Amino acid sequence: MTFLFSVKCFSPSQVFYTCQTELWVEAVTMAHLLAETYDHRANVYKPNEVHHAYSATGNPDITDRIFT
Repeated sequence: MTFLFSVKCFSPSQVFYTCQTELWVEAVTMAHLLAETYDHRANVYKPNEVHHAYSATGNPDITDRIFT
């Protein structure tokens, strides 16, 4: 059975995008790209957990350092 990580990009009043990935690195990458694209926080949730395990703010400097 495959467990999926959930990624959610949101503001206090709206959810912009949600998705699921199989790999942790995909979830973290997606969180950074969504946060930078929508300019809002994106959180990664581990399978069967309510609280986020990782959070990305979308700061382009951080994204550039990690993914280039």
